[in-house]
This record gives sequence, C-alpha cells and structure tokens, in this order.
Amino acid sequence: IQEDAECYIGVKIDTRQDYTNPVYIDLDIVIAVLCADSILTVNGEKGIRTDLIAGEIATMLNHNHDFGFEMELIETIEGSLSESKYYFRNLQFHTKRFNNIKCGVPEEYEMEED
Repeated sequence: IQEDAECYIGVKIDTRQDYTNPVYIDLDIVIAVLCADSILTVNGEKGIRTDLIAGEIATMLNHNHDFGFEMELIETIEGSLSESKYYFRNLQFHTKRFNNIKCGVPEEYEMEED
C-alpha cells in the first residue's frame, strides 16, 4: 500500500468492428478516476474529489465534437478498492467511427480509379 495519498486518471480505449456495417467501428473510451480515501474531500466544494473530476471530464467530452466525432457518456460506475483504501469512478463513452483513414471506406469497398 502506498504511503502518500494520490489521485490518478486512467484511460482505456477499445475498438470493435461493426460487422453489420464494415464502414464503421465502435469506439469505447473508459476514463477511470481513482483517489485515496484520505483526500476525497475538497475544501469549499460540494461532493467528493472523484465526482468533481469525473464531472469536469464528462462536461468536456460528452456530446463534444472537438475530436472530430461526438462521444456519448453511456455509463458511470463508482466503487471502492477496500484493500488499498482508494475510491473510483469510471466513465464510459461510446461513438461510432469510420473504419479507416480513407473516408471511412474499407479497402475491399474502395472504388477503382480510371
């Protein structure tokens, strides 16, 4: 167990092919905010540190087009890791993206040029 209390943010990106439409892939991004129980409270703020950070991340990313596509917050999970005395909140975002760089058309569907 770590001696110094800390707060961490982790990111997991998962892509899956949409087999009903090969032009697109499903993209899931999970952002985890992990914080030691001893530093959960923030002076002058309502709510705990993990919720405050997760709220800011959700505000920045949910239905935002800054990355060239829109992500939607589809799930939020909270809990604690009792052995390590850390509390977490996971935010899961989802979007559909083009399957490749060339206008989203997989190679087997590309039209031949004259």
